[in-house]
Formats: sequence, structure tokens, C-alpha cells
Amino acid sequence: MERSLAADIIKTLSIFGVVFIHGASFVCNSEISSILTQGFRFCVPCFILIWAFLLERSLLKKNKEEQFKHLKSRFIHLFKVFIIWSTLYFLLLVNWKEVTPSKLITMHFSGYGWAGQYFFIILFQLILFYPLIRWLYSIKVLRYAAFIGILLIYFFYTYFQYNDSMPGILSKIGERPFIFWLPYVLTGIALARNEALKLPLWSCIAIFLLPVEAYLLGTHSDFQYLHLSVLIGSIIFCISLLQSNITTGKTWLSKSLIYVGSNTMTIFVSNPIIIMGLSLFNISLLQNTFFCESLIGKIITSFTSVIIIMLLGLLLAEIIKKIRLNGTLN
Repeated sequence: MERSLAADIIKTLSIFGVVFIHGASFVCNSEISSILTQGFRFCVPCFILIWAFLLERSLLKKNKEEQFKHLKSRFIHLFKVFIIWSTLYFLLLVNWKEVTPSKLITMHFSGYGWAGQYFFIILFQLILFYPLIRWLYSIKVLRYAAFIGILLIYFFYTYFQYNDSMPGILSKIGERPFIFWLPYVLTGIALARNEALKLPLWSCIAIFLLPVEAYLLGTHSDFQYLHLSVLIGSIIFCISLLQSNITTGKTWLSKSLIYVGSNTMTIFVSNPIIIMGLSLFNISLLQNTFFCESLIGKIITSFTSVIIIMLLGLLLAEIIKKIRLNGTLN
């Protein structure tokens, strides 16, 4: 299968966004970092969309029996990575005085154990329901009904968040149910089948809806991904890039994008522990200098922190390959 450079661009920008959300403010915690963080909320939706796009492209070349085997192998591989890293983070973060059998499951292994763990919980659901989702997509009425229904759900979540009136039951559900991510999966399927609405490349600027919304409305809710701006901006961004004629070349930039795009899983699972390690160093000396007292310094520090974390994640990816655990730890 020909590699999609556009997909690697989206994956690279998305993993940068993930690391930014997790680690941009560990040196300087500032309002500008918070606003920039909101602007990177496209990262997880784009990862879900790209995941569905690449999965569907692969399944379209297989018969039904091969499709089932492929989905099963993807689930098993993902589960191995999830268990290994979740166990590691459990051992690092657990409070042995408070741990109980119920907390072991509900906190440490259900999406609340470490930053980003919930992403695995979403993917587990999507893989299990993927045959049903493909069937839903194949029936146009159901496909559009799903889009409209979830659009309304996002509208209500957006409204409640801006008005600080989120009903208790919605707060308990959180962002983990797979239904919230169906628009991204359906869009990924449509793109893989060349059935998505055609959009020009310039429409990718829709991604700037996110930071503009965060700046104008100043929202700081517990449901950062369930916003209309995130839904619309992320989908338009991915469609416009994946439909473009960006081709794989031999330039330094394209090779770098492919390299990062090939190692996003390692960066994703390891960035929290890298941030924990970096936090052990004495950073208090930086907090009362130009780096944390000026706007430019705060921005430079945020982006520099993210780049360092990503480089260390890529270094870890190379170590994993050297010790021949590639495919087990990532």
C-alpha cells in the first residue's frame, strides 16, 4: 500500500498537539500556554480519523474472513501495548495505601491511569464495533442520521460547557463512549472510499477555529474535545489535506514527516513518563527569568519543551527497535 504523506503530516501535527497538551506548561504554566493548548485539541479527533482512514484502506483489499482476522490482530496488538504501558504507569503512579481491586480497574486500567490512556479505551470500542459502523456507513439514511444526531450532541455539550450547566449524568459519561467519535470514523471511511465531499486545500485553515474559539470564549471545561469547533475544524482539516495531491518525495522535510508519522505510537505512550523524568530536574531557575515572565519567552519555552519531549520519544523508538521489542511496546 502506497504511503500517504498527507496522513503523515496530520499524524505529525497531531502527536505534536498531544505532547503540547501534556507537556507544554510543565516549565512555565501560563494563560498563553492554556490558549495554545486549546488550539491543539484537533489532535485526538485527527488521530481517530486517520486511524479509520488507514484501517478502511486496508480492509477494502481483503475478503470478509481476512477482514475479521485483521481486526482481531489489530485489537490484540493494541491490547498488548495498552497492558504493558498501563502496568508500567501503574507501578510508577500507584498509591499502595489507597489501592483497592475496584480502583485498580476503574482508575488505573479504564482510561484514567495516565495521560492519553483513554485513547486506547476509545479504540478498543471502535475496533469491536467497526463491522457495525461499516454497515451503518453503507446505508445512506443511517449515515446521515448518525452525523446529524452526533452534531446535535456536540451542540448541547458545547452549550452546557459555555454556560457552566453540564447535567451530572453527562459529566459522568465523559468523552470515552465511542459514539462521540463516530463522525471521525465515518469521515475516515468516506475518504478511504473516495466518497467524501471535495474540499480545496486552503480550507484546512478551518483548524484555526479552535484557538479563536478558546480565545473569544475562554472555555476551560472537562470536555475539551466535545466542541463544535473541534468537530468541524478537525474534519475539514483532515479532508482537505487527505484529498490534496501531496506526494512522497525524497526531501529532508518529507523524510522527517514520514519518520515521525511512523513513530507516533511510541511518542504517544511514552511522553507522560518523559515529562515525569524531565520534571525531576530543577526547573525553578527558569521560572523567574525571561522564559516565564515575557509572552515571547513563554511561547518559546512551550514549543521548545514539546520538541525536546518528542525527540526523546523518537530516541526511545530507536532503542525499542534495537532491543527488538518493536511491535510489542509500540
